[in-house]
Amino acid sequence: MKLFLDTNVYIIGQQIPDSPEDKILQWIGYYDGQCNAKTIISQELINQILRVGKRLQGKDWAAKIVTRIWVNLDCLFIPETEQVLIEAILNTVTSCEF
Repeated sequence: MKLFLDTNVYIIGQQIPDSPEDKILQWIGYYDGQCNAKTIISQELINQILRVGKRLQGKDWAAKIVTRIWVNLDCLFIPETEQVLIEAILNTVTSCEF
């Protein structure tokens, strides 16, 4: 099984013990390395976790989340492609227009 978790699952799961997000993290092996699924991650996801985590709890707290992802989960890293970067730029430009 492969799954992709939104930034909020990692952030809320760390902030609120026993929340549904925390239970998801427990199930996929985030805390103990007992992987139950292949977790898809991307540079954008890592950047979001670092940005949001830094704002909420500080850069060290955010970095611990990313470290646990790399160390404890069976990760499938999806690299950015030129097409993805172009779409991100276009979406940013479109959302900034009035």
